[in-house]
Amino acid sequence: MVTAYLGHRLNHSELIGLTQKGESSPSFEEDFAELTARNIDQRGSCTPEYLDEAWESLGIKERFDGLEETTVWSAEDRAIHRRLSQPQNDPSTGDEILPPASLDPEFTGVLRDNFDGWDRDGNTRLTVDELDYLMTGGVMGEKLEIANDPKLAPALTVMMRYDRLLGSARNDGDGITLADVEAWSSDAQLIADGSAGLVNEAFTMYRAEAETAEVGQPLSQEQIAPEFIQQGVAGSCVLLATLAGTSAEDLRSMVQDNGNGTHTVNFADGASETVSDPSLAERLYHSSGAGADRWPAIFEIATAQRVMADGRKGYGLRGAIDGISPELAIPALSGRPMEKTNLDEISLADARQILTDAVTSGGPVICGSRARALSDFINVEELQNGIANGHCYSVLGFERETDMVKLQNPWHKGEWAFAQDGSDDGVFEMPLRDFYSSFRWLGQAQSAA
Repeated sequence: MVTAYLGHRLNHSELIGLTQKGESSPSFEEDFAELTARNIDQRGSCTPEYLDEAWESLGIKERFDGLEETTVWSAEDRAIHRRLSQPQNDPSTGDEILPPASLDPEFTGVLRDNFDGWDRDGNTRLTVDELDYLMTGGVMGEKLEIANDPKLAPALTVMMRYDRLLGSARNDGDGITLADVEAWSSDAQLIADGSAGLVNEAFTMYRAEAETAEVGQPLSQEQIAPEFIQQGVAGSCVLLATLAGTSAEDLRSMVQDNGNGTHTVNFADGASETVSDPSLAERLYHSSGAGADRWPAIFEIATAQRVMADGRKGYGLRGAIDGISPELAIPALSGRPMEKTNLDEISLADARQILTDAVTSGGPVICGSRARALSDFINVEELQNGIANGHCYSVLGFERETDMVKLQNPWHKGEWAFAQDGSDDGVFEMPLRDFYSSFRWLGQAQSAA
């Protein structure tokens, strides 16, 4: 029961009901199984007195009161702190039920009209390699007309983003077929699932962005401002968090506009990559800056090229950027080796000192939140406090006097649930205890001294 409550499979009132009933009750096992199912979230009366009694009966109130600064907290200790320190945080974790939906007719129309031309090998399947080729604009720019077309680029971006979902309609091989596309608009079971609504939402968003995007403006007109970074589809949070912790002056010195439709990124560790100006489709897919500026996308693409050159390929350029490691990002952008601290192995007092030293080291400081379990079993690592599981943030500062850590989410939104600044722009502060209980590692550039 403790694990289920700490993992947010039981809300406060469900916990109270089960503890009052007692594990010896004949119906306890059946009730427990029902209440911990992902699609169940029953709410009832929940007074502080009853909640305290439930905590005490499980022994977690005593453990919470006994958490010390000089001892290393276990994963369960950290979950106890998260759950008991903010009792008003009692979110529902039931699976979202999506309304029935079929694919947007405009989206399916674009695919029908262009499918044969986009299917390079003529095997009736659009694979991520083929989509990657089109989004890039071809090897020598021969497909830029497609990649920059405001009617076609949104469809390419959606297919790259949801290739596995769209291709799963028939489960008959890699890639997206026209049969898959038709199924999402005609198969009653798929329509009832509602997942097509996610595709439609993305298509509508990208279509609106494509209509207002300015392709081809000089890079010099863009504002390199790390505080406005906004992550796109690519799983590049480590790279973007490191960018956000690097000064605008340093970032501007690393990238140059070659005046011929290409840009060269001269990384701080001496490596360099020349990339083509991102196409409209790439700009929709990748990260952006203030006013949809493309400079973060240029850093993403240049870093992806580094990964591919090293032989560590994902699936195409877009796949190569997913999961960039701190061991690559921090040296590349700071020119200094990385120091990484496992917060699971140190005490709260040690974390305070390491943070104090890190924010004065003169380089980017990043941190990774606790990872969610991949399977469906109940897990105390579920955060449910506004901090995304398995995500990387920038550490912008630490005030030792107030024990407050300042962080930036590369999503440009999404903050600790109890941040007090009143603006959901991804920049927020949280107490050290909550930081220590929500994050697993800290990475920083070695001191320049």
